[in-house]
Amino acid sequence: MKKLLSFIGFLLIIGAANQASAALVSLANDGFELGNLTGWNHDNATVETSPYQNIGTYYAQITGATQGTYDGYTGYGGYISQSVSSTINGGEYSYSFDWLFLFNEGTQWDYAYYKIDGVETKFYEKGTESDPPAGWTTQTIDFSGTGQDVVLEIGVVSYLSDNYSQLLIDATPVPVPASLLLLGTGLFTVAGIGRKKF
Repeated sequence: MKKLLSFIGFLLIIGAANQASAALVSLANDGFELGNLTGWNHDNATVETSPYQNIGTYYAQITGATQGTYDGYTGYGGYISQSVSSTINGGEYSYSFDWLFLFNEGTQWDYAYYKIDGVETKFYEKGTESDPPAGWTTQTIDFSGTGQDVVLEIGVVSYLSDNYSQLLIDATPVPVPASLLLLGTGLFTVAGIGRKKF
C-alpha cells in the first residue's frame, strides 16, 4: 500500500509540473456573463445572447467598422482588449478563447487577429484559408511576461465599408488539470485495492 501511495504521489508531482509549464491566464468577465463588456476596453463591440450561443448566456460580437490603415490598406476594424497584470519577466503564459467568424460578404482579405503588446498575429484570414469553421473554434495564445502588465487584444478587420465581417468571442471551458485527473485515478485505484484486501 505504501509503495502504491508513493507511486501515486510521484504521478501527481509530474502532472503538476506539466501544468506549471505555462500559467493559465484568467481575464475579468472573459465569458461576458455580466451581460456587458465590464473589464474590457473595446471599439465596435457588443454583448449578445443569440443566435450563436456557445457557453453560458452571452458572447461578445466585434464588428470591423472603424476606418483605419491595416496592412497598408484602408480597412475597418473593431476589437476588445484587456491587460494581464504584473507578469513575471520571462514567465510563460497561456490564454484560450472560443471564436466564430461571420464573413458577411466582405473581401477575401478580411481577417481575425490577436495582439500581444501591439504585436499582431492573424489567426484566421479569408484570403489564405477556406471558409471559416462552421462552429465555435478554440484559439490559444502563448506569450512571455515582461515584468509589467501585458495588453492582450482580439479583433477583426474588414475591407468593405458596407459589408463588415464580425468576430464572436466567448470563454473556453477550463480543462481539468492533469494532476487532478491523476488524483482521481489514484483514489479509485486505492479504493479498489482496499476492497479486495478487506
